[in-house]
Amino acid sequence: MFPQEYIDHINNAMEGFVGSRDENMMPSLEHCWGFSITNTENVLAFYVVQESFGQMLKNFKDNGRVTLVLFEWPSHRSFQFKGQFLEAREMTPDEVAFQKQFREKPIEVATGMGYPFELIDRYVRYANLAIEFKVEKVFDQTPGPGAGKAIELAK
Repeated sequence: MFPQEYIDHINNAMEGFVGSRDENMMPSLEHCWGFSITNTENVLAFYVVQESFGQMLKNFKDNGRVTLVLFEWPSHRSFQFKGQFLEAREMTPDEVAFQKQFREKPIEVATGMGYPFELIDRYVRYANLAIEFKVEKVFDQTPGPGAGKAIELAK
């Protein structure tokens, strides 16, 4: 079970980046647009644009390792979740509705900070693929003292 601090962060995060690597240790990095806690213990789902995720899916299937960094705007409060790839699947109707609603959060915050709506509306994408992975390790990635510190998963 995730500690409440992680649950709050996942619910408040505005943006996420997903990382992995290929068989030659070449890293890949992609955006994800929405994230949720599944009903399975310590399993997260995140939502991506399938058309830009081909190499990442190949990496996940080849080595199984997933890194997900979620951060809040404008505080930059960040956690990095590392773990084992479980599956890539179509988004459920509930996930599609959630992701569309999620998309409104960063647009609202960014336009409130002065960014033009037209720019942010193009930046924050609609996802069409769900990825699930089992979280094994969590790190605080908030800039400042303590960045990179491992944090215990609740037992």
